[in-house]
Amino acid sequence: MSGVTLDVLDALEYEVLWNFIDFFTVNTQIENGIDHLKLTERGLDSIWDDFGYWRRFGEADRNAILQLMEEPFEISKNDKIYNSHDFLELANNVNALKQNLDELTKTEIERKFKQILNKLVDMEMKAVTGDIYYRLKGLRGVRERYNDYLYPKQQKIFEFMLEKATNQGRWKNLNQAVESVLPELDSVLKDFDKAWINQKLEEKTQALKQAVQQFEEYKKNPPERKFYEPKTRDKTIEDWIRGLRMQCETFKKASLADDPSSILGNKLAYNTLYQPESIKNLLKKHPEIVEQIVVKNKKS
Repeated sequence: MSGVTLDVLDALEYEVLWNFIDFFTVNTQIENGIDHLKLTERGLDSIWDDFGYWRRFGEADRNAILQLMEEPFEISKNDKIYNSHDFLELANNVNALKQNLDELTKTEIERKFKQILNKLVDMEMKAVTGDIYYRLKGLRGVRERYNDYLYPKQQKIFEFMLEKATNQGRWKNLNQAVESVLPELDSVLKDFDKAWINQKLEEKTQALKQAVQQFEEYKKNPPERKFYEPKTRDKTIEDWIRGLRMQCETFKKASLADDPSSILGNKLAYNTLYQPESIKNLLKKHPEIVEQIVVKNKKS
């Protein structure tokens, strides 16, 4: 995370305000949400007219939206309940960061900025400004990899170490703990990687079959193209299918390789020459695990 400037924070504030309008505006007057009449009353009808396009909110628009956020709205979207005060808190956090930008260290700025971005991801917000869009996309990619691969593999390490400590007793220190079981743990992690690779190969293969089938159906009955629409949809779908084929080929090669990391590289964690140190560093970040596998030092 870098390059957190005032312009970036202005764009981030815009995203919070825009998503609030997107989430809470409804087409008819109902019990929850913001109806068009309320937008008109607050002088926000022009925002609704321009809705969906990049435009900077004026100060009057911004203040009117913040006032709306103070009202206790709740709305259900994607099987989740969202509260207007959640958006108000985000907007206030962004504004506080803007006000303190010159007083905070670079590390503090980046930490606070990332906290706000993670909240946007938690709330499944969209982004229409390029800079924020790509930052959110990157965070979502990191989360997907963590949830899909890293977290389960870390849990496998924890379970293995805890089971060994239970059956064989605790070790004197963390170095001894990792080094003494490394050959067996390495075998367990390789089995984990093999199972994960086969799972991803199956998922990508099924996705490819479905994409090809859908594209064939699409070509049989293509939608009528408006004169102003570019002829790019076919190429977009073809590129998507080509990408899936490449992923299938990669996972297929990895599934057959003696050393899958030679194919997948750093996609496979805890599988390099630095494996012992990587595992030790992971355990150090989880003292609740270490205290269960290492003998406590007796105070003299």
